[in-house]
Amino acid sequence: MPVTAYHPNNGWPPSLLAHPAMSFMHAFTLAWCEAKTAHAQPYTEWLTSDFELVSYDGHAFVGEAAAKAFIASMKHYEKSTVGMDVVYMEDTEGGGYEGWAMGRIYVDFAGGEEGREKGFVDGQGRGWDVAVPRAYGCTFVRDESGPVGGVKLSKMVVVGDFGVVAKGAAKRGN
Repeated sequence: MPVTAYHPNNGWPPSLLAHPAMSFMHAFTLAWCEAKTAHAQPYTEWLTSDFELVSYDGHAFVGEAAAKAFIASMKHYEKSTVGMDVVYMEDTEGGGYEGWAMGRIYVDFAGGEEGREKGFVDGQGRGWDVAVPRAYGCTFVRDESGPVGGVKLSKMVVVGDFGVVAKGAAKRGN
């Protein structure tokens, strides 16, 4: 199966968004992490009913429990986004995709002071409270009911140190 490599340099360039899975992931990041509008929708609009989440600490969740764990993992964030440095995506049988994205998660903590200094800048030039190195292993399947390009996310493995985020959240009383 063909493998495609991208070097988006901390952004979402058109060359990356041309890939169906990455177009989905960009919309997913906006709806689940930045605006959090998808939290109020049935999780199956974006995720397969048997979605599997493997968290940074190795815990695995499946189905609705996985969607709830994903949402709960963002409770300390006012919002977050992902800036990717490199993405590897492989076509799978059945028209899906599987791959890894390496980069950073940018976080603004909930309950922060207005006008506080933002020490980290993403590829869009936006300031954030913290940036943490992360890698995401994702499996996407073809599903015509998917919200973007007939794709849904069926598995996500999160690799990274949560300690920086936990420390920052604790500083702000979260």
